[in-house]
Amino acid sequence: MKEVTGTTDGIAEILERLSTLKPDKPVIIAGDHVTTWSSFNERAEGLAHCFLAAGLDHQSKVAVYLRNGPHYLETVFAAFKAGMIPVNVNYRYGVAELVYLFENADIEAVVYDSSFDACVVELREQLAGIRLWCRVGMTDEGDAIPYEEAVRCHGPEGAFGRDVDDLVIIYTGGTTGLPKGVMWRQTDIVPLLADKREVAAGGVGAESGDGRSTEIVDFDHICLVACPLMHGTGLFMALAVLLGGGTIVTLTGSTFEADELCHAVATNQVTSVILVGDAFARPLLRSLDAAPDGYDISSIRSIVSSGAMWSHEVKAGLLEHNRAMTLVDSFGASEISGLGRSVSTAETIKGTGFFEISEYAHLVDEGGLLIEPDSTKPGLVVVGGPLPIGYYKEPEKTAATFLVIGGTRYARTGDWARYTDDGSLVFLGRGSGCINSAGEKIFPEEVEETIKRHQGVTDAAVLGVPDEQFGQKVAALVQAGHAEVSEALIRDHVRKHLAGFKVPRRVWFVPSLERTPSGKLDYIRLRAKVGTLQGEDTPASPSNRGSAKGRFRGPSIPEDHPDGPAAT
Repeated sequence: MKEVTGTTDGIAEILERLSTLKPDKPVIIAGDHVTTWSSFNERAEGLAHCFLAAGLDHQSKVAVYLRNGPHYLETVFAAFKAGMIPVNVNYRYGVAELVYLFENADIEAVVYDSSFDACVVELREQLAGIRLWCRVGMTDEGDAIPYEEAVRCHGPEGAFGRDVDDLVIIYTGGTTGLPKGVMWRQTDIVPLLADKREVAAGGVGAESGDGRSTEIVDFDHICLVACPLMHGTGLFMALAVLLGGGTIVTLTGSTFEADELCHAVATNQVTSVILVGDAFARPLLRSLDAAPDGYDISSIRSIVSSGAMWSHEVKAGLLEHNRAMTLVDSFGASEISGLGRSVSTAETIKGTGFFEISEYAHLVDEGGLLIEPDSTKPGLVVVGGPLPIGYYKEPEKTAATFLVIGGTRYARTGDWARYTDDGSLVFLGRGSGCINSAGEKIFPEEVEETIKRHQGVTDAAVLGVPDEQFGQKVAALVQAGHAEVSEALIRDHVRKHLAGFKVPRRVWFVPSLERTPSGKLDYIRLRAKVGTLQGEDTPASPSNRGSAKGRFRGPSIPEDHPDGPAAT
């Protein structure tokens, strides 16, 4: 059923109005738990008053330290209601990483799940400026407010001060190694979210941010967000669907289970699914292939992937289970939207890494000059159109990422690509060497420095190697010192300091990393070395030196390019 609503308000105003149109309609489904639109609005209202009672003010920052589920979206709605800014928290971070994030974001309130109690105990010792700790789950945790008590708070009408230019901030690790807060104005992000909703609903739409579909409300759209809401892909797509009156379905497990996804699709007649590349799509395909009686996924009109490569063979396999659906591979980032996409159907399945670009996307050379579409010269991807205003408290990084070319403002993505004969883009890779593992961005130098803090290590190099399921996985070359060291010790050492997804999957020991005279790592040679070591069957150990048997092959910019890995 489709209706029409206004388009000039901010996120909270739109959601509040939708809650009056279909108050008893489900808005969030998580397993057997169903939240209606009226309950969604009422609970967010109570939580918003709780934030105000704790002393938070207009544009105060609220950390959303939660896994997927109703509480996540209620907290985001509550922050917007109160004119505040919800801040996404990567729950895989360790304490040191969380402290940096909370301090950088100027967090004043934290809504967290009881499963993170151990980290929160340490955080509370180090973060004295937090005004409110709100705990989801049974609580005896000091003065933390139970979530179910917080959502029942009351306050005076008209207490919320907000503006359509209030900010939306999404934190991303990006390619600089430290989380950065990407700042969007709501007046800019709402039209972009409308285009994302159009893509999710049926795999169509320009993704140009022109807002053509912002007035259309489709209460029959049921979207399963399989990827974490803590990342831009999950949160932006969920908000897009909610702003169109749709229903969000989330999985209940702490890790992704493809069988649960298939069951949820069939039970709830899901019409679209949001995931991140092969890390989600491969297990999904395996579950569908292995189901003896078959899962009913005929209700799905589209599956949308963003944030990681989605391989041709996996897309082809999924379409064999529902030839009527559309598969959309979206190319973008937290700093940009509508860069490009690849649309596959049962009749036409697009290759891995090929994207049809939007009118706002271009390639530039090292000097910042635009590259014409008839050129095959590799270039850096930039995108214009509606853009964030910059990074929170990072003027230098803002200036480095957002540039003006010929009087037009662009965002530099850090991605290298080239044009094809038909004007599409072939994605080549990140010039910075950033590792993308199932959508998680991993900065090699951060892991390298952590490894080198081990007493048994003299030097270390970290890079990404191809992985069938996750796109890339973290690998390390380690130069051992005099102390006894092993692959297990290195992995345990990294796990103590960094998030689990940053722990190297493989560690090889080498006599020397042979740095250049300037002290830099030669990543071209190191990639070749990893290719050699991957071809060996013997266990990784300090004595495992190996001989040349192969060469690393994976998406990257040309090795002889002046801004390629050797230049880092």
